Amino acid sequence: MGQIFRVEIADDPSAQIMVAATKTAGRYSLMAFKQVFVGGEYQTVERYGESDDDAALIAAAIARIADQLRASGETVVV
Repeated sequence: MGQIFRVEIADDPSAQIMVAATKTAGRYSLMAFKQVFVGGEYQTVERYGESDDDAALIAAAIARIADQLRASGETVVV
């Protein structure tokens, strides 16, 4: 079972962080990437760790979603 979470970036309204949460054996694994709105659609531009600035944004988004899942009683692996 999987879920996709969208996390907006306050300083850049044309960008978003997408966090994919996949549940396997009773616990979630999370991965994330940054997208920007270009040419009428969102395009992936950064994956976790590809740049220092975006890595910090992505890590914060992952932590936020992990906290939400844990608050609902889920086990999360990040």
